[in-house]
Amino acid sequence: MRSNLLGDHPGMARSYLCVGLAQMYMGDLQGAIESLQKAFKLRKRLKEFPGMADIFNDLGCVHLQRGDYQSAKELFQDAVDLNKKLPGKHVNTANCCHNLIS
Repeated sequence: MRSNLLGDHPGMARSYLCVGLAQMYMGDLQGAIESLQKAFKLRKRLKEFPGMADIFNDLGCVHLQRGDYQSAKELFQDAVDLNKKLPGKHVNTANCCHNLIS
């Protein structure tokens, strides 16, 4: 019932993101990926493109911790590419670029 009440609310995407980051820091990398993917799907439905770029970057960090460098690189590049398409300047672009070259 609660998920029906909140539905596609932006706060739900933020909650999934926070849970995913907590899971990553606690070492539950698979759980982090699942939570971040839920956040991504919700942000995509809501057309929150800056948030989608942030999640690409966070997913890249999880894959980097897993040792899956190719997936991490692709996700960091996706974040950079999406940030370039967004109007205005986005702070996260620098973080994404840093992660891409690290």
